[in-house]
Amino acid sequence: VAQCVLIRNVVRDLDMSVRVRVCDTVREPDGLAMSSRNLRLTPPGRAAAPCVYRALSAVRDAFGAAGAGTRGAVPAGDLA
Repeated sequence: VAQCVLIRNVVRDLDMSVRVRVCDTVREPDGLAMSSRNLRLTPPGRAAAPCVYRALSAVRDAFGAAGAGTRGAVPAGDLA
């Protein structure tokens, strides 16, 4: 999200005649984003990387379930 905001601000500030289109991230079946950077991960790093996506998703889901302005617990088992 921060990258999209940055790019939109640059386009606006430089008065560029382009439209910025934000799309969903394309992901591998295990949740890892498909990107050229992720292609350079070592095998152990590649195996561990989807845990980051699962952890962030669990936090997002817990926050959404708890409601804005409240804190929700994330079961540790959901992160592994």
